[in-house]
Amino acid sequence: MALREINLIPSECLFRRQVRRHLSLWSLCLALSLLVNAGGFLLYTHLVLAKGNSLAGMGEVDANLDARIVQIKRLQEELASLHERQAAFESIRRNQPYSRVLLRLADIMNENTWLGQLRIEEDGENGAVTKVELTGYSFTNEDLGDFLSRLTGTLVFRDVVLKYANEVEDPRAKNQGKAGAQVINFQLVCSLSGE
Repeated sequence: MALREINLIPSECLFRRQVRRHLSLWSLCLALSLLVNAGGFLLYTHLVLAKGNSLAGMGEVDANLDARIVQIKRLQEELASLHERQAAFESIRRNQPYSRVLLRLADIMNENTWLGQLRIEEDGENGAVTKVELTGYSFTNEDLGDFLSRLTGTLVFRDVVLKYANEVEDPRAKNQGKAGAQVINFQLVCSLSGE
């Protein structure tokens, strides 16, 4: 006895099943190929085109760089001008203590005392006046004492020291051919306060 296979499923159903399998297989292959192509396209746009855009943007970078260089040169010129001004102001500032010293001396001098010599010493580093030496004449010891008390009473002069006070012949009378007038020759040394 021989066995025979009998297919009870209609051939139309089997054909439809086979067509569905083929369609789903080819749809899956098509979807995978579309995903690979889309990934390649995104990679191309983000990497290759971005580099191209950055190379195209290099012209803009060069233009910006040139503008910045011009701006830096202008700022350097302004800085040099400011340094020149500062140097001028420093020279003026260094000379101000002379005028301050002379102004204060003119204010405190009395009419019977006069100066024959004024010596001002500066600090070598910053040019500030540190020591003042006064040599002069006064008619009497009282006039010299008044000048000393006025000098020590100011805030500008401090550590006032009378080095000597001698009675001598008036040098003005000597120049005019007159003799006999006696005056007090003195020398003072003082330092300046920082005010």
